[in-house]
Amino acid sequence: MKIHIHPKLFVFCILTLACIGFIGYASFKSSKKYIDSAQWVEHTVRVINQSIAIFAVRKDIEIAGHSSLIPNDAGSREVQKLSATILGEIGQLRQLTTDNGSQQLRDDSLAYYMHLYLNGSFREAGTGNKQSSSLFIEPIERIIAAIQQEESRLLVQRLETNAHNLADFRLYSLIMFFLMLGFTVLLLISATKYFVQSKAKLRAEQDFILATKELAFQLQEKENRAGELVVANRELVFQNQEKEDRARELVVANRELVFQSQEKEDRARELVVANRELVFQNQEREDRATELSVANKTLATQNEEKGKQATQLISAYKAKLLAEEATSLQEQFLANMSHEIRTPMNGITGMTDLLLETKLNVEQKDFARTIKRSSDSLLIIINDILDFSKIRAGKLTIEKIDFTLTEVAENIKKIFQQRVIEKGLVFNFDIHADVPVALNGDPYRLNQILVNLAGNALKFTQKGSIAINVALESQTPDEIVLSFSIADTGIGIPDDKLVEIFDSFTQASLETSRRYGGTGLGLAITKQLLALQEGNISVESKIDSGSTFRFTMPYGRAATDNPAIFSGKGIMHYGSFLNNKKFLVAEDNDVNQKVMRHVLQKAGAKVDVAGDGTEAVAFLKKNPDYSLIIMDLQMPQMDGYAATRYIRNVMHISTPIVAMTASVLKGEKEKCMSIGMNDYISKPFDFSFLYSRISHFLGFETPKYIAPVKDNQGVDKLFDLSLIEEMEDNEYLKSILSTFLNGTPEELNQLQSAFSADQYDEVYKIAHKLKTSVGLFRANGLFDILTRIEESIRGGIRDGLDKLLELANSEYLRIKIPLEEQLNSLRGEIAVL
Repeated sequence: MKIHIHPKLFVFCILTLACIGFIGYASFKSSKKYIDSAQWVEHTVRVINQSIAIFAVRKDIEIAGHSSLIPNDAGSREVQKLSATILGEIGQLRQLTTDNGSQQLRDDSLAYYMHLYLNGSFREAGTGNKQSSSLFIEPIERIIAAIQQEESRLLVQRLETNAHNLADFRLYSLIMFFLMLGFTVLLLISATKYFVQSKAKLRAEQDFILATKELAFQLQEKENRAGELVVANRELVFQNQEKEDRARELVVANRELVFQSQEKEDRARELVVANRELVFQNQEREDRATELSVANKTLATQNEEKGKQATQLISAYKAKLLAEEATSLQEQFLANMSHEIRTPMNGITGMTDLLLETKLNVEQKDFARTIKRSSDSLLIIINDILDFSKIRAGKLTIEKIDFTLTEVAENIKKIFQQRVIEKGLVFNFDIHADVPVALNGDPYRLNQILVNLAGNALKFTQKGSIAINVALESQTPDEIVLSFSIADTGIGIPDDKLVEIFDSFTQASLETSRRYGGTGLGLAITKQLLALQEGNISVESKIDSGSTFRFTMPYGRAATDNPAIFSGKGIMHYGSFLNNKKFLVAEDNDVNQKVMRHVLQKAGAKVDVAGDGTEAVAFLKKNPDYSLIIMDLQMPQMDGYAATRYIRNVMHISTPIVAMTASVLKGEKEKCMSIGMNDYISKPFDFSFLYSRISHFLGFETPKYIAPVKDNQGVDKLFDLSLIEEMEDNEYLKSILSTFLNGTPEELNQLQSAFSADQYDEVYKIAHKLKTSVGLFRANGLFDILTRIEESIRGGIRDGLDKLLELANSEYLRIKIPLEEQLNSLRGEIAVL
């Protein structure tokens, strides 16, 4: 019987066999690599054991030398015997390290110092004088330690290679097993299908034989009838003369017989056709039954596979949920820990600053400066962790403001000036002539990126120079792409670590971390900050020659060629530009009420102050003729949102409304704009910035505001009164301090009472209200704690609130005494005046 093989099946079998051959060859190669790497591991262990044996024999020589009291005694002979042994061991070590040139050099040095040591030991044997030979012990032990350290490094490397090769071998073996299994299953399926087809064909042949026999039988019957007809014809001829009538009847009978025969033949032909049709139908029925059986098996296999896939998808989804939860917990932990550590660190740095201002001797001042440097370094690490957690949580925002590149450059020079001088390095910051100085972007993040990269260069460079270059990469009418490079002559980075250094918590080596310190977050944060601003970074480095980091950053064009920077010294320039202007301020915090009233009146404005949204609406009903409305968002009775909706939708007043809040929620500004507000200012803010925004809405021509680039490396103070001191009014400052010191303890007590009564909405409102006045004094420690209380309430987290309230009270007590001293000082000055 001829066997037919489907062409696609034949091709698939050939491809499967080829894959099995290729995977078998790959498995053989990986097993060979595994055996080779295992031999190298064994070789490295032998070298380490040989160096240990040399060290042990050297110790025995030293002990034997010390026991020798007279020449040529047992100790002296033992020294000679051990000397021959140790020289043989060194020779074996040299044979084992022929594959390593640096180890060969160490072997030569070891042999050289060992000969000197043995010669000294021979001369001193029996004399009791061991000074000469002992001079060579330290270099010998150092060389042996270097050999062991190098071989240990090679052992770790080769063990990793060995594990990798073993994993490859197992993978190829597993693939080959599944290929063989699949090929076997395919052959079984093909054999089964061939068996079924053969059985059906045999049955069809048997049916054909039966039909042939039936046809032969019918033909024989026809021949028999024909013989009878011949006999009848003869008899008819014989009787024709006598019976003509019978002849005519016989003719008729013959005609009838012919007709019947014809009918019989037609029926026979129809029977053959019917039999063939029956055979075809039976064959079709068997084929359909076979196909149905195969389809059922395939469907069962597919259902089983889908069940497995569904189980895997469910497991993967659960794993994803667990991973996301773990990531969220990690980010929350990093943020909480950063805040928790900053609170005592503020105390340490503050007290250290105060200590340095007292009279100290030279040693005490050196100790205090050491504490200062250590706390500054720790704060840098904490800031890195906090920035990292903000980036991971998607809470870091990028500014789009005008700034000058030269100002950023000068700030970088000032930050590193002292450290560069102390290390005796050359520091250059070069901006190419074709680079536009005025740009639009985020100067704070550029400053942070440059501080990270320049700080790393300074950390790892002991001699030579550090150079920062800024060049124009490309430009369009709307965009300027700058190329920055930071090059140093430091220790360099190994080639195999160039990709990993941008990973979180990663440094070039463990020794680098031990020697130079750091968290390994600086470059990771830098790369992510660049990604947020559509920039990219790369690095080139050579060991002992230095490193060059390059990054590109797109910026917009500034509105003016010389952006002005307003700080506290510039407020006087606003003079009386708000004369004859009337403002309505809706603010529930007493301190902020006084601040806003004084700031606006200082510029010549008339001010009405409302304690909540209801009072603000009442003012507008009496007289809607205000130039501008400044609206706090979180207030009792009617908050800023409800008040704005009422003003816009019910009263139909179109006076500009500026939102003022201490909230840092994403999407807050969009929410304010959607209900009809015109602008959004976050507390605390510079008064010059407030004036510039007011100028924008009142149509005044004022210089564009841009905040100064800040030094992120500085240490947070307990508080900063510069924002209030900008007003240059001691009476006003005294009033603000008195209000804050008198009202804050009561608000903290209200905060504790609301928490004890489980009134968490009230806790949120009091914390938000208190945060606005704390932000005015820039008391960052207390401000951060109040922000965390808000976030915990908003996130439905109740655990840990009691500790945060305790921290808030403790932080207030830390700033209370210095603020009271400031107030007493102001009272004394006013009394003198």
